[in-house]
Amino acid sequence: MGNEIRAGHWGKRPTGVQAQGWPCRVGPLLATLVLAALLAGCGESGSPVTTTSAAATANCPAAALDASWGCIQDQVFTPKCIVCHSGPAAPNGMRLDAANSRGDTLGVPSVEVPALLRIQVASSTLSYLVQKLEGTAAVGGRMPLGGPYLSATEIGVIKKWIDAGAK
Repeated sequence: MGNEIRAGHWGKRPTGVQAQGWPCRVGPLLATLVLAALLAGCGESGSPVTTTSAAATANCPAAALDASWGCIQDQVFTPKCIVCHSGPAAPNGMRLDAANSRGDTLGVPSVEVPALLRIQVASSTLSYLVQKLEGTAAVGGRMPLGGPYLSATEIGVIKKWIDAGAK
């Protein structure tokens, strides 16, 4: 046995023979774990790391959805769409998580109706995504599949953003 620390002793100071050397073994390990946790929130420059979603939240108050990519991602796609549309098994390969949504939607042909783009920049009426959200698509069900569906306001904001150039 000697001075080793076994599973089950974390958080408790060993007694007897095991106590010898305890601060020397656990102290540096604990300090390393705390330092790693603190640094996990910082980038190479030492500044806090912000994700697309976190940055969007800072610029998009929850009470005011506006026609910007950050707000749509943060208040519509992330909470209402990525339950299904994320990861390698995302339906028709359309991932709507913050890291992939732009690349998987803007100017990308729909799998169900390849003649239509998922998001046709500057044309919400020709955007297959809007047709799926409104339930007017010729193929497949309305999204989110089985509901609850997006409100008219939410769909209107998405349409406004697309019609304004989807920037």
